[in-house]
Amino acid sequence: MIEDLNTLDRILQNINHPFLRNSEQPMSKEDLLDILISTHLYPRSDLITFYSWKGGINGASIFNNNYIELCSYGCCIDMRSSVSLYLLDQATQKDLNQVLPIIQSNSGDFIGIDLNENSCNSGKLLVSSPSITLSDKLITIYDSLHSFVKTILNCYEQKAYVLNESVLVVDYEKEAEISGILNPSSDFWKE
Repeated sequence: MIEDLNTLDRILQNINHPFLRNSEQPMSKEDLLDILISTHLYPRSDLITFYSWKGGINGASIFNNNYIELCSYGCCIDMRSSVSLYLLDQATQKDLNQVLPIIQSNSGDFIGIDLNENSCNSGKLLVSSPSITLSDKLITIYDSLHSFVKTILNCYEQKAYVLNESVLVVDYEKEAEISGILNPSSDFWKE
């Protein structure tokens, strides 16, 4: 996954994507482990690798005018914001059941990684987007965190994602085609 993250980094640098300059500094591996373990979440190695690459943008900045999506479903948020969203859910609705939100949109939709080792979806990414899925249930969207990175990388390489004057322009058909091929086990891309 590190090689794909480095390739994605180069692509984002070439197009001067604001995610790179707005992303927080990565937390240390020790700090990432501490925050996940203290929250009783399984610290998957792929999640640690991902957040060691970039720290993500502060979750509150999703709702200001400087926010630019990394992918069609939002932007990667920092670990503290992710854990805050998870803890808020645990104190109120308890819908997430060890699914940690890591990508958030300004509409409130999010993608989370299933950290429940006993779940049939363990390690998969699930989307919460009632307006698109017409359901309040989480649906698998990426087969793994690595397949998410590969998907985003391919979407930029194949021009399904184009940054145009600080706006992410998405070719949704091309995105769905790429995503379906790279995530064959995820329900979201199946028709």
